[in-house]
Amino acid sequence: MSKTATVLFVFIVSAFAITSSAQPNVLVNGNFELNPPPGCGNHYPWPIAPWVLGTGSQANVVTVDGPGGCNYGNNGPESDASAPGAGIAQHYLDIANGENDFYQSFTPRCSGSIRFGGYFSTRGNVGGTATVTIRDGVGLTGAIIGATNNVALPNGNSQLDPWTLVSYSVPVTAFHTYSFVVHMTNNLNLDNAFVRYETDCPLPDPCCPPWNTSLLREMLVYSGTAGINAPYTLKFQPALAFSNQMQAYINYLNMLNPTFTAITIQFRLHDAGTGATPVTGAQMGVSHYVTWTAGGSGPTPVPTFFSGPPETMVVNHWYVVHTGIYLENGQKYFSDKCANNDVAVRVQVLGLAKSQTAKVQFRTPEGRIIEKPVQ
Repeated sequence: MSKTATVLFVFIVSAFAITSSAQPNVLVNGNFELNPPPGCGNHYPWPIAPWVLGTGSQANVVTVDGPGGCNYGNNGPESDASAPGAGIAQHYLDIANGENDFYQSFTPRCSGSIRFGGYFSTRGNVGGTATVTIRDGVGLTGAIIGATNNVALPNGNSQLDPWTLVSYSVPVTAFHTYSFVVHMTNNLNLDNAFVRYETDCPLPDPCCPPWNTSLLREMLVYSGTAGINAPYTLKFQPALAFSNQMQAYINYLNMLNPTFTAITIQFRLHDAGTGATPVTGAQMGVSHYVTWTAGGSGPTPVPTFFSGPPETMVVNHWYVVHTGIYLENGQKYFSDKCANNDVAVRVQVLGLAKSQTAKVQFRTPEGRIIEKPVQ
């Protein structure tokens, strides 16, 4: 290709809308307000589901009602970390007469950084310690993601001292399961524990695999054979982050149902004519498949398509790349809306013979053109 040529694909994308929203707390009952105990003060043993308690001392869910209410003395704060006001029942967690570990597992729907932590306070005017970690998998013994985060509060006025916020950050992988783990001694309390995405994490169909037309568009790479008017091919080059997400997704499905052992994307190239808009026609060449297997380490086979002579493409001509994603052996988990994604592509050459340029564009269904440089 000429060093000065600009190549532009034209893609028409069939997609579904994804709406962003404020990032919620991934943890459930982080404020210990589910199944609240009646009456003022200590309540142990008391269930804290979906939290899972270790083999140490019992969970004590404390009930207070703000300033001037029930007399809990210096046993702990007179308000919980949210401080909803006087006369309102509110709750937080203590470990009764000892120490223990407790955890809650979660599976993020996006890769990226999470912010995690909670609010701690003291008991009996005595300082105490805790640790907060994210661990791999379910439970207390998985590998620590990031670091062990130490919490230490000094002696003080347990009834009136403000709650202390601790907050940390680690990267996580979508559809991989982690556990938020706290180890807490007798003289500390916890409230409003949280795990939140640090960046925007769109809320997709919760059953869909991490595959859509935007990803397809980004991973189709132009491969020219000579000058800008010469035939060319497209190559599928999956990004490492995407490949890891697909691997994590089939691992997650396999955890839900051990019979889900593999997930495959089928790729087909179709002629789509030379008109102003593409019309899907006959398939060119053969179908190609990329598979991720539960417990594996990436896609097999390594993609090399579209590269055969029957799949050679020419400029100023429309083509449609169709993909269908499915579980093996006829199994069903997600809808056809998730499974099928198409893009229409054209390399368009413009200008006179001595000053020709070619451009790579993406065209949305609304007619909006998005340009993509040749790498």
